[in-house]
Amino acid sequence: MPGILLIAAGKGERYRAAGGQGEKLMAPIYSHQGRPLFCVVLETAIASQLPIHIVTRPDNIAIIQLAADYNLTVTVLNSNSMGESIAAGVKATYDWDSWLIQPADMPEITVSDYHRIAQALQQHTQVRLSWQNQPGHPVGFSRQWREALCRLCDENGAKSVIAPSLLMLNAHPGVIIDRDFPEK
Repeated sequence: MPGILLIAAGKGERYRAAGGQGEKLMAPIYSHQGRPLFCVVLETAIASQLPIHIVTRPDNIAIIQLAADYNLTVTVLNSNSMGESIAAGVKATYDWDSWLIQPADMPEITVSDYHRIAQALQQHTQVRLSWQNQPGHPVGFSRQWREALCRLCDENGAKSVIAPSLLMLNAHPGVIIDRDFPEK
């Protein structure tokens, strides 16, 4: 069974540079009744009924507490890059059959998005959602890519592992929308 790897280990630098206050992932999302960004993302992942593992920083106390509240596994590290976070998460879930890599600042991802990737991974080794030819998330990798994912270490995330045979599935605009900036 595939699992969702929620990457919540960023430093929120663009968010703060744009005037955001506090922890980006706990900022209210007004288009979602003012609920915290991470809560929206986490609730959707939970609704998918797929296994979830969270990668976050030691100072993200609220995220660590939410993981505990929902009895979810978490990797805590002072990550220097998206690649390092992905590698740590894959190593922590080494026994999974495949991984749906999902940045934790994308509240428009749906349960259907997760299920489409999980279903496609039954016949493909890499799957990614897109919108108007723009690559989006989640990105799915089968067990075949486990060792390569475990070696990631730079800010390019899993881009260096993407193969020409990657299956792109057309989706909706939400698969390319992240929340790097505070809502006005």
